[in-house]
Amino acid sequence: MDFKNKLALFLLDEQQVRRKRLLENLLNGKKTVATLYWSLRYDLLGYFGVGRYFGIYNLSYDELLDQDLIKAVPNNSFIITNKGQKKKDQLRTILPDYKWSKQFQNIDIIHFKQRFMLFIQVVSEYSHGENQYYALDINQNDKRFVKNYFKSLKKTDLEQKVKSELINFLSELDNKTALLFASELVGYHNNGNTMEQISQKLNLDLFAVYFVDLTLFCLFTKYVERNSDSIFKPLLNGLNKSLLNQSALKTFKLYENTHNINTIIEKRNIKPSTIYEHLLEIAICWPIDKFPYADFITNQDKELIVSELGKRIDTWNYENLTENIKQKLSFFKFRLIEILLTKRNLVNANGEIEIDEN
Repeated sequence: MDFKNKLALFLLDEQQVRRKRLLENLLNGKKTVATLYWSLRYDLLGYFGVGRYFGIYNLSYDELLDQDLIKAVPNNSFIITNKGQKKKDQLRTILPDYKWSKQFQNIDIIHFKQRFMLFIQVVSEYSHGENQYYALDINQNDKRFVKNYFKSLKKTDLEQKVKSELINFLSELDNKTALLFASELVGYHNNGNTMEQISQKLNLDLFAVYFVDLTLFCLFTKYVERNSDSIFKPLLNGLNKSLLNQSALKTFKLYENTHNINTIIEKRNIKPSTIYEHLLEIAICWPIDKFPYADFITNQDKELIVSELGKRIDTWNYENLTENIKQKLSFFKFRLIEILLTKRNLVNANGEIEIDEN
């Protein structure tokens, strides 16, 4: 089974039905409220946009179906079989322990890696007096950034500074992991290894190699951030990011100051629907105690939905509510209730919710 199929399996669940389109949107980092919400429900919010890092933008389930690792359900959705769960459990055991997802969501690891790899190549070629070589093919903006940064540096002992810092970082890793990181580097008379070549060279499962690589660059950016005089620190310039867009943050700040939707409409000149989308984004991405749920929903609202749609939250559909309830409960409130229940861990393994008193 190749990496793409293993990733497709890994993103599915044994008890929760998951939709192919939503998983692909998650991999691609498509920032819609629907994608963010279902990423939260699938407990995969930290994986948002990871497909771009791996170069995987779509998923195929044909091979997994043929091997009886998953089964198809309506709406182009899938669920893992007992056989598939055993395979997924095996994959989980070969993944690194380090929790990389927070750093991946805070720093643009994709562009940092491109800058870093090119910078290493340029320094290596320069240290050997070579100025005729094929530079790594990366994003033009990143290429320009590295070129300008390299020009700004004093070249005295440059190679030694780079080498010394890399050795310091690699010394924190076990030998095999350090070798994996070093094997990718491109330089003078060295083309570097692909993930597939590293997998064969180190006798590691390709699935593990991809995730160890991602983990290493998350670790490395944290290492660089900790060292204020790091020669690699400027490579992080402009690469901070967030699941939230700035417009949503502006909306929420105004709400915190005014607690008035009409005032926000007036001051920001945006539609009410946009304001509510911004508030949902904040609720999804921020800790539960940072959002004023009580300003918008009550426990009675939750009970109203359950009385109509039952306790299986993943089967809830706003359109299935009666018109009478829709008049009392907007889609914004409906979705906010789903977010709150998920964040309070009030959804059990069977996808059923429990109504609390708060």
